Amino acid sequence: MELVAVGKLVNTHGLKGEVKVKSDFERKELIFKKGKKVIIDNTEFVIKNYKEYKGTDLLQFEGYIHINDIEQYKGYLVYIDRDRLEIPEDDYIYADLIGMKVVNDKGAFGSIVDYTNNINPLLEVNYDNRTYYIPLKSDFIQKVSVKENKVYVSDRIEELII
Repeated sequence: MELVAVGKLVNTHGLKGEVKVKSDFERKELIFKKGKKVIIDNTEFVIKNYKEYKGTDLLQFEGYIHINDIEQYKGYLVYIDRDRLEIPEDDYIYADLIGMKVVNDKGAFGSIVDYTNNINPLLEVNYDNRTYYIPLKSDFIQKVSVKENKVYVSDRIEELII
C-alpha cells in the first residue's frame, strides 16, 4: 500500500464529530466524497459527509458521532491509499512527479525533488547542485510522460536556471 498525503486534520468542528481538514491536494474531488476511505494515524475512516467550509474541508466519518470520538486525531496528516485514487493510466497527481527527469531536445535539466501546490503549483527541480522552480501550469511544461518517468519542457527552461 502506497499512502499519499492529502491534507492535515487541523481542528474539530462542533460537537457531532466533524473535523476540519486543510488540504491543497489537487484532486480532492476523487477523495472527499461519501463512502471514500482515508487513513489517519494508521486508522481507516469512511467518509460519511463532506462539504467545503471557510477554506477548509469539513468531514464527518462513519461511526464517529461526537467530538470526543475524533479529537485525538487533531494535528495528524490525512492519507489515501494511492490505488484507491482511480486515476487513469495516462494521468497523474503531483506526488507522482517526484523523481521524474526534466528533459528537452538539448538534454536533461535535473530531476523533480518536490512540489508546492498554491495558486500556481511549482515543481522543485535539482540540477547541477542547484535548485530551480518550474510553474506546473505554464508554457514551460510541454508534456508529462508517466510511462517514461519524464517531464518534457520547452527550450525556455534555461531562463529559470540561475
